[in-house]
Amino acid sequence: MDDIAERLGVTKAALYRYVNNKHELIFESFNLAMDSSFASLDRADAEGRDGLDKLRIALRGYLADLIGKLGHPVVLLEENALMPEQSRVIIARRDAAEKRYRGLIDQGIRDGSIAPCDPKLAVFALLGAVNWVPKWYRADGEWTGDQIVESLVHLITRGIAADPAAGQKDEPVLM
Repeated sequence: MDDIAERLGVTKAALYRYVNNKHELIFESFNLAMDSSFASLDRADAEGRDGLDKLRIALRGYLADLIGKLGHPVVLLEENALMPEQSRVIIARRDAAEKRYRGLIDQGIRDGSIAPCDPKLAVFALLGAVNWVPKWYRADGEWTGDQIVESLVHLITRGIAADPAAGQKDEPVLM
């Protein structure tokens, strides 16, 4: 809590005006990330052309939020810090989001944009890569947030794309 207060430029006591304890703060951080994931999935459903395009839109939106407006929530790697009831809520939301991501992969397999694969394993690999970015990304680092979002999403989805070369010229890859 001291580190969070220092980063926000407030006192630790000021933090407790908004949350009762560190568990509540972690819970709310998870909820914000889940809200972002669902909003990105909704946008993907509305805007995407096929399963792969929708998957890329959803992952881009979620990752952009993780390293942008959500402020690098490394706390998302600390699921065990939640209280049991909070954990049940977050796990249910996470499972619902993962099911929607798997649905995009299923759709892509059916429409031919994604190569046949195990959707559950693919989602675990994709989200594992995306959720790890806040651990190493730095806004003042070598790459901008936009570069990371575009390049990483392209890199990690190319492995399941039916045509891995498709879209390479319009999606930057870091060199």
